[in-house]
Amino acid sequence: MIFSSLDLIPLSSIYFSSLEELFKFEKKSEFEKLELAFEKNNVYLEFRWNKFDILFKNKLKVSLDVSEVFPFFVLIAKREEVDGFSVLGFRIFQDKFKDLVNLTFDQRTTVMLDKDEFDDLIELTKKVSEDVELWLYLQKTYLNRYGFV
Repeated sequence: MIFSSLDLIPLSSIYFSSLEELFKFEKKSEFEKLELAFEKNNVYLEFRWNKFDILFKNKLKVSLDVSEVFPFFVLIAKREEVDGFSVLGFRIFQDKFKDLVNLTFDQRTTVMLDKDEFDDLIELTKKVSEDVELWLYLQKTYLNRYGFV
């Protein structure tokens, strides 16, 4: 299989809503004007004007295009299944001996997160994925830009 020879892992279809739900979703224009924030002790997530900001308090702020949010969340979700998992320009590596996580954005920016920071990020990504319409919007935006799973 071509994916395994290139060390690529396709975004698992289990993270996608059904195709019927995706095709029925027509609120894209409403969500493009969305301003929404999620906060936990060490991490702040904000959707605003088709951008997604991740603020690791006292460390770094990373801005992503909203079309990159879904694969980023899949990266976080699959972290336990595959060591050193990577998707698009994102990569995650857990140092289990030091309880640290290296999270790389756009293949250039890496932030080292401690357990508390990473747990906060996991909890916030779960909150976002529980918002059904927001989750559909993120999937649809990803598919519109990249056109593949």
